[in-house]
Amino acid sequence: MPLPVVRFRALSSETPPAPPDKRPYVLSISPSPFTRTALVRFFAPVSGKVYLRTYGLDGKLVDSQTKDVRLAEAASFRLDGTKLPSGTYVVQLVTDSGVFAQKTAVLK
Repeated sequence: MPLPVVRFRALSSETPPAPPDKRPYVLSISPSPFTRTALVRFFAPVSGKVYLRTYGLDGKLVDSQTKDVRLAEAASFRLDGTKLPSGTYVVQLVTDSGVFAQKTAVLK
């Protein structure tokens, strides 16, 4: 049985950038690791209140923020690392649809 033919096309410098990530509640933290501030971005497929909570690896809550988001909105929170010691942190996005988490680090 012959193998299927797979065709590739070359990407040029004129290829448009990919659209922003629209997977629900996938957290994007940049830069990571960070020293002063980081931006936590996500896509909210439904309206409602969302909570961003930052925990140290010891489980201690070190920061909490709240935001109202609209239907199908790309939203963001800003993390302030200036008052945090160097270390690894877990960032949680708490929504009516569930809890979504990602690790990041603060470097001094």
